[in-house]
Amino acid sequence: IEAEGGINSKGLDKVAFDYSTDNKFAYGTDGSVNVPHMDYTDFEFRYYSAHKEDLKRFLITLYSNGYKSYNTCGLHIHCKFNDMQKAKSFFSVKNVQSLFYKSYKEAFPKNRYQNRLDGQYSRADYERRAVMEQLTRNDKTNYRYRGINLNATNLYGTIEFRIMPYMNSAREAVGAINWLIKTTHVLLHNPELYEAEPETISLPI
Repeated sequence: IEAEGGINSKGLDKVAFDYSTDNKFAYGTDGSVNVPHMDYTDFEFRYYSAHKEDLKRFLITLYSNGYKSYNTCGLHIHCKFNDMQKAKSFFSVKNVQSLFYKSYKEAFPKNRYQNRLDGQYSRADYERRAVMEQLTRNDKTNYRYRGINLNATNLYGTIEFRIMPYMNSAREAVGAINWLIKTTHVLLHNPELYEAEPETISLPI
């Protein structure tokens, strides 16, 4: 996960101390972030783990120490699948992306979530050129600013889901991660879903 926002000095010291020996944790500044009234207004916190409980503990630590998400940034979730080539192929298909976004719309009716569908850095429309750029570029392309970013497969060996909005709490963030895990699992294990028009079906989750 990548969480962008602000934090005060005391909170940063506590988070950094608690994770000082954990090589899955990193943080740094991000010039696109600006949370007012915080000692550190422009931070990005990164924590990569294959275990949901690790992510949950990290998010609880982060938010309980005063972290505040930047309201124009989302929670970026990187997923690594057992068969990355299969996942990469599936999520490059228009019907798969459309079904994913349809499920997202149904699961998260709040405006904060819905607004991400046409956000500048999380667009949900399918564009063949964007997908091809994401799949073939080994450097960062501006076409990575989509709800589903396949460019990350060449950079980090993951698929990045940028569709989630900023999170107000660790509990909300964990809920978003759980939904994403369930949804991608259903998509990858039910290939017959892709043969129908996305508007006519709903995912069984």
